[in-house]
Amino acid sequence: MASAGRGQASAAVEQAKQAISDALGSLADAHGPQAVADVANWLQQTLQDLPQSTPRDDGQSDLAAPFELHEIKLFLRAKLDVTALAPDESMSLPQHGQYRDMDPTTFVHVDEFLFDEDDVDALVDEGKLSRNFCLDCGSHNSAPLNFISHSCSVADLQQLYQTLGDLTGKTVLDIGSRLGPVLYTGYYCSAAARLVGVELNGHMCQLQQQIVDKFAMSKRVQIVEGDVINHADLVQGANVVVLNNVFEFFCDLEAQQRLWAFLRTCVKAGATMATIPSLEVSLAEAQVTDIDLATWVAELECSPLTPQAMADDDDGDEEGIEGFHLYRVLS
Repeated sequence: MASAGRGQASAAVEQAKQAISDALGSLADAHGPQAVADVANWLQQTLQDLPQSTPRDDGQSDLAAPFELHEIKLFLRAKLDVTALAPDESMSLPQHGQYRDMDPTTFVHVDEFLFDEDDVDALVDEGKLSRNFCLDCGSHNSAPLNFISHSCSVADLQQLYQTLGDLTGKTVLDIGSRLGPVLYTGYYCSAAARLVGVELNGHMCQLQQQIVDKFAMSKRVQIVEGDVINHADLVQGANVVVLNNVFEFFCDLEAQQRLWAFLRTCVKAGATMATIPSLEVSLAEAQVTDIDLATWVAELECSPLTPQAMADDDDGDEEGIEGFHLYRVLS
């Protein structure tokens, strides 16, 4: 069986080589050698951007992961608009903490997994999205819009899994998994035995399950619909717990306080928590005063991670971008 699998793979590789050769030949005939050179440069850059290969549970390599993740992005883009909000979903700007007194009309929700910085630039160029709003209607006095995402780019998620290290035999739990990018990236870019997403919104769960089925991830990826408070067993069994802007935009203060109290008692000692924003900020904005962070967690030395958009910004003016904060749970 293994020999047959290698033979099929070899044949597929040869077919791919021939298809690329034919395409480049047609391109050269139609548009000349410069067009071929442009494609060659793009292909070289694409290959350089691929992560290091690691084995998957089926014995294959994650070398193709970015392409499969790109296919997932295209699939989801066809199902949702640029905000990536579910049809039955409402998101409100928190009326406390750093968002107090801010104008909700100056915020734009763009899902960072579906639309990275280059995609956003393209949407702006096409007139489908604006980066600024007018302070005085009809004038040139404008200010930048505030972009909000409840997801992460592929590059930032790959960085997260690389930092987490070897997850062989371990369970990753994403609370508020929404479209599932933490799960999909973990499937292709880590050796985690189990990747579980808990999501309250039924429409989002349906989309995630469609992806899991379409890309044959069900052996390691599980989607659970419901309130995480009703799934204490999942939290208690997790080695890594991911929380990305999960509560403050969708829950009132009372619900947030209840959720944090639940997590304080359920996340097991020795587990890793990966959060955006930091636990300090989240607890402060939820007005949680009865959790002592010093006895609950210790922030890891590598934390916080630098977001890719900030790392790539030569001018260092990417304000408001925050990477994952990593914590080891002490008790």
